[in-house]
Amino acid sequence: MKTLPSAGIVRKRLAYNADTGIFTWRGAPCKRLSANTVAGKTCHYGYRVIKIDGVGYRAHRLAWLYMTGEQPPMIDHVNNDRSDNRWSNLRAATASLNMANSRVRTSNPVGLKGVAKLRTKRDRWGARICRDGEIRDLGRFDSPELAHAAYMSAAVDLFGAFANGGSNPE
Repeated sequence: MKTLPSAGIVRKRLAYNADTGIFTWRGAPCKRLSANTVAGKTCHYGYRVIKIDGVGYRAHRLAWLYMTGEQPPMIDHVNNDRSDNRWSNLRAATASLNMANSRVRTSNPVGLKGVAKLRTKRDRWGARICRDGEIRDLGRFDSPELAHAAYMSAAVDLFGAFANGGSNPE
């Protein structure tokens, strides 16, 4: 991961509103922007990116640095909205926990996280879950809903508050 500028530099140049998650410039960062304007732009991945000295940094990582004074670990957006950088929506995570809180992939033909149609003579559905690179087979089921229920049960046991059934942010 990219090393961020020091917390002192970030706090000197930007103001962060923890309740809204919005950064504003303390002083004019360039000729076309004035002080107190909202900092950064939303990139095509949905993250807010703020340039400091010509280098782009994701706003959620700057928020962590601003609030804690420490280089951030992996950061998870609780509600899965990458542009929502409110302090209450950010939490430290491992890669495994961050994936546990991810949405269902658009390439998933079933539309249910952890579920896949099996190639058998009968219509059967499988459920699997992964933690720290270890894949766990959760069984075979007669419906995708039953397979997803098994996935969710395992997700709550393994990931607690990070368990996410795959729903998209509102």
